[in-house]
Amino acid sequence: YQEPNFFSLDDSKYLFRSNRIDGKPRLYLIDLMSGKIKLLGENFGWSPTWSKNGKEILLGDYGKIVLVSIEDLSEKNITIPEKELLSFIRLSPSGNKIIFMEGKENKIISLINSDGSGYRKLVSVDNNYTFSLSQPEFINNNFIIFLARGKNNDFSGDLNKPYFFNINENKLSKLPVECSHYDINP
Repeated sequence: YQEPNFFSLDDSKYLFRSNRIDGKPRLYLIDLMSGKIKLLGENFGWSPTWSKNGKEILLGDYGKIVLVSIEDLSEKNITIPEKELLSFIRLSPSGNKIIFMEGKENKIISLINSDGSGYRKLVSVDNNYTFSLSQPEFINNNFIIFLARGKNNDFSGDLNKPYFFNINENKLSKLPVECSHYDINP
């Protein structure tokens, strides 16, 4: 499962998951020029992203976002109040906000400032209609777009229409067009 943000900003490196060692998925970084592969770690949430300067990778873990240096693999943590597994880490264009999914079933989209302040939950699933949320992406520094799924990853009907969320106004709306996760993250 590949996404455009897995390529480094200069397109010289690529992040990928593999179970090549013992069947356990781990995150790797390959230098596309030299072919050298680095093991970045294991047990990180799905779908990491690159830092604004391209020198760190932001990864989801249980109750924290881990910033891993691609040079020396040193780590810094941004702690999240909830101890859920974090995934779909996304950095705003300015680099000062991070959105992410919380929980193994992707029930919540949350936001935190890059300095670790200002944590808040933005959107939670409506369990009567929606089973999980999917593919959150920043449109700009103040707006995100995401999809919702029904049980068994059902995208039919209104669940195939993207949601638009205004971070500043806490306002949610649905766009009147059908799309897939490839349209959100082409």
